[in-house]
Amino acid sequence: MHTEPTEINRSALIAIAKRPFVDWLHNADPTSTHISLSEVNHEPTVYLVPAFESNEDFKEWLEQHCEFIFEEQLGGGGRTNGRGHPVGESKYFGNGLTVTYTR
Repeated sequence: MHTEPTEINRSALIAIAKRPFVDWLHNADPTSTHISLSEVNHEPTVYLVPAFESNEDFKEWLEQHCEFIFEEQLGGGGRTNGRGHPVGESKYFGNGLTVTYTR
């Protein structure tokens, strides 16, 4: 079955985990300690996002959605780290994930 590619007016956000992300995952879910950073990044998540006019517009959008993206990367459910702080808090986002935006 051959299908021609379809063009859509969207951009992509690619989320790549960093070491702190995996550490937080292990703290939040002790049954995940066998999961390595390379396993988490084997097939990175790609989100379709609106096409933004500027990088500043994208950064503003990302600030509003970083908690959702972080929690989705952890498998959802509002997990917490070992100290009870929500892992998805925006202050953890940049330390735990590298985000690439492509137009």
